[in-house]
Order: sequence, then structure tokens, then C-alpha cells
Amino acid sequence: MARILIADDSEAVRKQLAAVIRDHPAWSVCGEAANGVSAILKAHELKPDVVIMDLVMPMLDGLQSSTEIAKLHPAIPIVIYSMHLLPEFEVEAKKYGVWALVSKSANQSLLIETVERLLAASTSQLSLDTSESSAETSTSQPTEAATGSILDSGTTPKLAVEPD
Repeated sequence: MARILIADDSEAVRKQLAAVIRDHPAWSVCGEAANGVSAILKAHELKPDVVIMDLVMPMLDGLQSSTEIAKLHPAIPIVIYSMHLLPEFEVEAKKYGVWALVSKSANQSLLIETVERLLAASTSQLSLDTSESSAETSTSQPTEAATGSILDSGTTPKLAVEPD
């Protein structure tokens, strides 16, 4: 079952998304976050299969949060789900670790199709990564993404602000 993290400052939107996710037979909600800092911490703790993230949130916005999540866990697909999307924004968002964009004004089926596509893509990427890593020796160096800019020697992200 695919585990999805919802990050949106609106409780109503989180509830609506949770209902959509629960209606899908192969999905479950593994957690919810009401701000960007909480989204980073929960993504690190829960390691969801997909993150659905609002763009405009308190503490850290969706792009800042996506950047940190992508540094910690680059294989987790992130979908920006927002009312504030412009066509030219897609290229810029990819620089922040975002895999896809869906407008909140779009039909819910577009979000469902996008998440299904990302889950399929991340699963196929995971099998490619597993095949490649089994051929590597145990002396491989950690990548920059694996060391993440907000991690110290521990396993909990260090952030300047507190989550919700």
C-alpha cells in the first residue's frame, strides 16, 4: 500500500485530500503537516512514498520544504498542489526537488493520475537503483543528497523553527 504524506496549512484541504486518498484502494495517509517545517520532519520520520505539498504555508513554503525533503530523501516524489501555479513555474519548481504540479482548481482525477504516475515512476527508479547498488562495492561514498544540509551527525533534521 502506498503511503502518502499531506502537507497543507488548511485543515479542510488536508481532510479533503485524506478522503480522496482513503478512497483509493492502494493508498493510505501516513501523516499530515500544517506547515513546511512539520512537513520536513514528518517526511524524514515517516518516509512516505509520495508527498502532496501546498505551495503557500507558514514557517517554510512548499518550495523550501521540498528542497529539504529532496536533499534528505531524493527518491520521494513531491507533488505541489496549489492554487498559485503559473505555467512557467514548472521548470522552476523542478529545481527545488518537485516532481509534479497540480492545481487545486483542477479535477481531483488529475491529482489521482499524477500520484499514480509518480508512484509507478518511483517504483521503477527504485528497482533501477537497487540493481545498480548491488553491483557497487561497500566503499561507495555518501552522496550530497544523502548527507542533507539540515542533518548533523544524528538522524533528526535540525531546523531553526519548531513544527506545528
